[in-house]
Amino acid sequence: MRVQELSASGLGLPLAMFLARVLPERPLLRLARSLADRAALEDSPAVHAVRRNQAVARRLAPDDPSLERAVQSVFRSAGRGHVALFRAMARGRQELLRACEVSPDLLSRMETALERGRGLILVGPHISAFDFFLLTVGARGYSAQALSPPMPTTSYRLQNRLRTEYGTETTPISVESLRMAIKRLRAGGLVLTGLDRPIAEPEGLAFFGRPTYLPLGYARLAVRTGAALLPGAVIPIGPGRYRTIAGELIYPPTGSGEDAARRLAQQALDQIEPIVREHLDEWLMFFPVWVGA
Repeated sequence: MRVQELSASGLGLPLAMFLARVLPERPLLRLARSLADRAALEDSPAVHAVRRNQAVARRLAPDDPSLERAVQSVFRSAGRGHVALFRAMARGRQELLRACEVSPDLLSRMETALERGRGLILVGPHISAFDFFLLTVGARGYSAQALSPPMPTTSYRLQNRLRTEYGTETTPISVESLRMAIKRLRAGGLVLTGLDRPIAEPEGLAFFGRPTYLPLGYARLAVRTGAALLPGAVIPIGPGRYRTIAGELIYPPTGSGEDAARRLAQQALDQIEPIVREHLDEWLMFFPVWVGA
């Protein structure tokens, strides 16, 4: 079985959690690095997507030989992030908070938005251990709903269950989960989601100056409910340690409909782009982001 087939199966996540509980950190990191290097050499859709995404973001030709190293770095970053995340989860809520510092800026901007009583949508890119972004919010006592990709694989269903256990109710995107999100936001609550997971058709957004397949859904929610958007991310700050960073609050523009949602989503992407650019080795996006890339 290839590494990525194991990861996507129902075996990968329980095995990773078990190893995180029983193995010391150093051998676990060595194992993760070895598996990452193997995965980066596989002829898989994920490898091809990472290569195309890195080529665009780094402004390199698709056949530039330096992209092999870039792809390897991304898979190694994913391995390190999973080690840190699973070791923290295996040791409980306090260890989770120790492994990922929550910046005062993020907390203060969250409180500013929530005090309006019109809800807040936290959006972020898949940098480093993205789940820290979701789990530390729940671990700090905030009641939140996370919107995850629709039609999840077995691995994603298990991952969503773990997220929910740590206080962030994780729901694959559907008509019902969107209704739940709208109700939560109109009650002044908190919703979290990624903004760089591509969809099937372009929706008129640009990222790194090029048209993308990135979604508008979170911006449509904000326009419909009046909720604020807060871009944020998780970045590495040392071995096994991460920190959240926050952008600036974005409030829905006047007007309604697709144009208003598109303007709002583009503002969020414009804040996220320099963060991704600074941490390209940590950008764990395994699906093609750009149209024609």
